[in-house]
Amino acid sequence: MVKLFQRKQQSEESNLKRTPEQNLWVAVLARAAEDVTKTSDWSEARNAINWVKRRGRDFREVCAMAGRNSDYVYEKLMPKVTAKEVEIDAYFDRIKKLQDLGIMRKYGERREYKKRIRFKNPHQTQAHLQ
Repeated sequence: MVKLFQRKQQSEESNLKRTPEQNLWVAVLARAAEDVTKTSDWSEARNAINWVKRRGRDFREVCAMAGRNSDYVYEKLMPKVTAKEVEIDAYFDRIKKLQDLGIMRKYGERREYKKRIRFKNPHQTQAHLQ
């Protein structure tokens, strides 16, 4: 993804030299693209996804300071954003299903345990009541 931004900039600025500030903002865009595509930290990925999807003022300003067209960057990142969202949602759905299964299993085992205790020796419980 970093190469994508560098190639685009090189084609636009074939005769112009990049400033250190532009390099900084290209690095910011590259980091956002890396967070969207490669990070295993889901919160960072979601933050980057939301930043790109909002197309807010800060996104447009970063693109402009990096010498990039924000519409172009958005269009290039959106397929990767969508794929990462699907991956994150699937991951959390699996966790939710496992949690539900664990809760059901725990609840079911507890219920079965209570049934066994309650009905194991019904005469004993009646004897204790008298």
